[in-house]
Amino acid sequence: MNDKVYPGLYPATQSKYIRDLFVFNDEDEIMQKVVHAVCKYFKTEPAYVLTSSNKPEAVRPRHWIYFLAHKYYGLRKVSIAERLKKNHGTIYSGVKKLEGELDVYPEEEEVYKEIIKILENGSS
Repeated sequence: MNDKVYPGLYPATQSKYIRDLFVFNDEDEIMQKVVHAVCKYFKTEPAYVLTSSNKPEAVRPRHWIYFLAHKYYGLRKVSIAERLKKNHGTIYSGVKKLEGELDVYPEEEEVYKEIIKILENGSS
């Protein structure tokens, strides 16, 4: 497991997640917020990102959605998979891939920071 902690990110081993700091009670609302923030950053449509396309312009935002929903908001991979109609292994794989990219490519930290800004300021 990647033990690197990103600013504002609560590792899955801690009992308090950032979702506890918000009024969100509904994981669907959290997922919607994440999807819209990521799509806003990447300037793409949710309908395209959430397809089964394997084109990089769809896959990269999709992996960010998985990563932020799991690592930033603390949603379980199974819960994310149910909401996005994916296999939980797909979510696991996407999160791991993005963790690896964050370790190797420092410029990905900037993407992370920008998406977090969008999430904190409202993605609508």
